[in-house]
Parts: sequence; structure tokens; C-alpha cells
Amino acid sequence: MDPAAYRSPTIVALWSTDCVHCKKNLRLLAELAAAGHDLKLVTVAVQPYSDDLAEPLLRLAVPGERYAYGHDAPEALAFALDPKWRGELPRTLLFDGRGHRIAISGVLDRDAVVRALGR
Repeated sequence: MDPAAYRSPTIVALWSTDCVHCKKNLRLLAELAAAGHDLKLVTVAVQPYSDDLAEPLLRLAVPGERYAYGHDAPEALAFALDPKWRGELPRTLLFDGRGHRIAISGVLDRDAVVRALGR
């Protein structure tokens, strides 16, 4: 994912339904979006699509585009999203809209996210 392709602050959140810390991050990202931070949020469930994937996102009021891994070549998608990612969750990619990207594994800190996005 080329950071220069993002013209506005964008967050790509990699998560799964069985990851407790992922839900903490999703809650924080929903709060940031609701607080009026001008950002685009994209969630990617790193598991095959199922109808129940939307439930945690709806419950936490997570806005934005939603995707899930398919059954074909998930390793290729993981590499395309972040070549340095080794599968640890949660994984969050922060694009500041000015050509910079920061990748964070683990629980997010609100102030660090706001700083990384230049907000």
C-alpha cells in the first residue's frame, strides 16, 4: 500500500472476531471517527467472510468500508496490505495523507494515533 496514494488521513484496521484487543482498537477508532476527526476508516477482517462479521462492527458503531479475506491466497492479500506484517493482531496502518505511513501492532494509544495522522 503506497502511502503517497492517500490524500487524506486513512486508517486500515486488521482484525478478527476472536481478538479481544482488536475490539478495543475498533472501539477507539469508532470514537475518533465520531469525534469529527476527518479520517477515512477501512476495516479488514483477516478471516474468511461470514455473515456474523458485521455484528461487532455494528455494535461498536465502526464506520467506513468493510472487507474480509476470501478463501483464495490470504497470504498474498496480507503481503499486499503490509509486507512486514507477520500475522499478529491487531495490526493498524495509519496514513497521514501527506505520504507517510505508520504500522502498529497491538493496542492503540489515542494520542499516538492522533499524532500519527497529523491531527
